[in-house]
Amino acid sequence: MIIDYEQGLIYLHHISKKEASAYKHVMLQETDAYSTLPIELIDDRIVVQSEMAGKKLKFVIDCAAETNILDSRLPNKIFDQVTITRKVTLTGSGNKKIDALYGNMADFKIGGDYIKSLPVLITNLENTCFANMGCVDGVLGFDFLSLHKVGFNFVTRKMYIWK
Repeated sequence: MIIDYEQGLIYLHHISKKEASAYKHVMLQETDAYSTLPIELIDDRIVVQSEMAGKKLKFVIDCAAETNILDSRLPNKIFDQVTITRKVTLTGSGNKKIDALYGNMADFKIGGDYIKSLPVLITNLENTCFANMGCVDGVLGFDFLSLHKVGFNFVTRKMYIWK
């Protein structure tokens, strides 16, 4: 699957196990145009490793999330990389409201690439833990996915990010 928000397109190709090692979409033929990183599939969710302030973080990819989210329980050295711009109120199920912070995180590393600035919402993600793996450190949503073409190969468990 390749998501191209700029063109408003999603490319889907069913890859059988037999063709997994040999399959190359035309967009994947120019290998210097994108970077590749491993993904995990946990509880039917895509999880990627990233890094901020020298600390390894786990993020879940959520195509339906409007923005990126950082867990407010992370160490302070992570938040040294975040510039807070405002306070927001989130409304959850049952009209429960909670306060959160909104800002920009700097020098977010995913794969071999650094993203200089990325919008982020900071809130407690304690209730989003998975049964099999514990908690994630954040969510990557539309604000991340819309920056570049992003592809996923669920057979080989790889993510592609175009430059």
